[in-house]
Amino acid sequence: MSNAQYKRVAAVWLVKPDNVVQSFLNDTGLFGSFFKPGPNATIVRNPFRVQFKIEKNLGKEPNKAEVVITNLASTTRADIEKKPLLVRIETGYETDDNLEQIFVGDLRKGFTMRNGTDWETKLLMGDGDRGFRFADLSRSYIPGTKVKQVLDDITGAIGLKLPPGIQNALEFEKQYAGGYVAHGSAEQELTNVLAPLGMSWSIQDGQLQVLREKQPAPGEAHLIEQDNGMIGSPEFGDPTKPGQPPILKVAVQLRPLIKCGATIKVQARDIQGLFRVEKLTHVGDTRGKDWKTEIEGRPL
Repeated sequence: MSNAQYKRVAAVWLVKPDNVVQSFLNDTGLFGSFFKPGPNATIVRNPFRVQFKIEKNLGKEPNKAEVVITNLASTTRADIEKKPLLVRIETGYETDDNLEQIFVGDLRKGFTMRNGTDWETKLLMGDGDRGFRFADLSRSYIPGTKVKQVLDDITGAIGLKLPPGIQNALEFEKQYAGGYVAHGSAEQELTNVLAPLGMSWSIQDGQLQVLREKQPAPGEAHLIEQDNGMIGSPEFGDPTKPGQPPILKVAVQLRPLIKCGATIKVQARDIQGLFRVEKLTHVGDTRGKDWKTEIEGRPL
């Protein structure tokens, strides 16, 4: 095992939500804020081998993650395979003062299998999965109701809040002249309200993200350079739909701070420019070769 591989760290926080935690989630929608050591939390990190694959996109379907942890104690295996369970994954290196969050989500399924002499515990997660799958809303609104009020009720049902950067959007001040009826799954109602405004939504690490069409999320661009962590060379793939620009594909050494919707600035020998991250895949193994982020971006 190389020295670089030895320094890799992946910490997996496994938290069973009690009433206090659940109340906090409902009030704030900030999944990442309550992950603290306590009787309801298990933290797995080095020297355990941790392998992960995290797939994120800008669609409304929950981002997903798969984690494999090798040779946990039998009591720990049995405990963390039970739902409900909230999972947070952090990555970095042993020399880092702080690890960076790379995924937060709900456990969908957990199981352990034998692989040779090892026991491998596999956890399958979805970002905001419980709210996406089970939140419903049935409510009627009188004529003159603002879009903002309807959105607050829908996002509240899911357990999230509108992002601060878009809470006061002018589009949300519009009124429903004939009233509005919200009935059915909250995730579908959220699409029904936002799509006519030219907006889309997704859940990114336990928080709601709302973007205008073709617009990136707020924040500085992440620089990706040929001689600084880039793996291979960037290339353009086929557009997702006819008439759209081709999609840039680029791979870099693991970059947990790059999020879907963010802007990347690519500086390579043959390709330069700004791109909005549409999809990304983080792949890592604390004792293997994988430790990278694969990105698909749309030109800005």
